[in-house]
Amino acid sequence: MENPIESGGAPLAENPHYISNLQKEYGFFADMQDDEIYQFLRLCHRESFKAGEEIFSEGDQADTFFLILSGEIVITAGDQEFSRLKSGYIFGEMGILEHVPRNASARAVMDSDVFSISRNILATQVPALGFKIACNLAVQLSNKLRLADEQLKQMGQSGS
Repeated sequence: MENPIESGGAPLAENPHYISNLQKEYGFFADMQDDEIYQFLRLCHRESFKAGEEIFSEGDQADTFFLILSGEIVITAGDQEFSRLKSGYIFGEMGILEHVPRNASARAVMDSDVFSISRNILATQVPALGFKIACNLAVQLSNKLRLADEQLKQMGQSGS
């Protein structure tokens, strides 16, 4: 079955499996109810970035986070690459949780499509859903931190 996100976001009425596909293929949606996903999708902006195009820069105001639908995004700070993210991953999530400038830059490695949503929309239009999304983002940040901790431990062990 064709992935509705990658084929241009078929309307829910035309593809009744759209939401269940999102829940299976994108961990971000796994714990959300169908009506919550529908609300979230109505609030998102779908954006396309060409290979090499910058999505945001280190130091920019952080008020939006992104979910990668297709393509690949590289996260850098200064001249150092921190990660490469593919379909299903989120980035820029600290922009929803904190009111601080971006601590890294994001650039499309290849032509990429993302959903973006701003903190303001989540906080003002659907605060209950915004809270659930913030909790989901916190869990994903915790997972990233745990992975980074493991990488640091491995580096310490190999350097001994």
